[in-house]
Amino acid sequence: MNVFSFGFSENIGPKERHKFDCIQFNDGLTRFALCDGANSTPWGAYAAELAATTLVLPFDPSKDVEQAMKESFFQANDLLLKKIDNGAATGLSVEISPEGIYCGSCGDSLIEAYKLAPLRGWSWVAASQLDLLPDNHSPSQLIGSTAFDAANIFYLAPKGAYTLLMMSDGVHSFTSQIERQKIISKIKGLQPGNQDMQFISEELCNLALFNGSHDDASALCMWVKFN
Repeated sequence: MNVFSFGFSENIGPKERHKFDCIQFNDGLTRFALCDGANSTPWGAYAAELAATTLVLPFDPSKDVEQAMKESFFQANDLLLKKIDNGAATGLSVEISPEGIYCGSCGDSLIEAYKLAPLRGWSWVAASQLDLLPDNHSPSQLIGSTAFDAANIFYLAPKGAYTLLMMSDGVHSFTSQIERQKIISKIKGLQPGNQDMQFISEELCNLALFNGSHDDASALCMWVKFN
């Protein structure tokens, strides 16, 4: 990995509402988390904060990254069940390393990955699994709930340039993949700065609100280029 930029927007929306989303990252800017507290639970915002803080803690160096990431979700789940009575959250986690990018998810928040291709620009390459009930709306598992099973993990090889979008359901449920791709197409082949990625995150959140989202809107956008 040789270059990296990121930016985020957190809890964009009506000021009078309680804020349920939480974004965290470690000091080395290698691990990122976005958690969305369940609005239906009284301690959803606190659950999101605890879960996001846990997901960016150092991994066990004796274990491979995928296994360590999965265990971090179990650790967050155990902590929430211990600390909170009736509070749960979705969870997204991204680990950026020279060996590649690892993405973990639980619930109805979403990670999308786009890759820069010569002449064609940015193309969608992968997305996290959405854990949904048969109604295709409600999450089937959450961190801090008895329904928690395990995190979903996907991997991106360390080759070329990627843009990653981490989004609460207040963003991705009210924007289409085509709309999101159009926004990130403003990033050209040159390295964007952190302010550029901040602009992208704000564009995503504002579009979701314009399209009718009444939920908290949060997005974290990353640009990563490998040798």
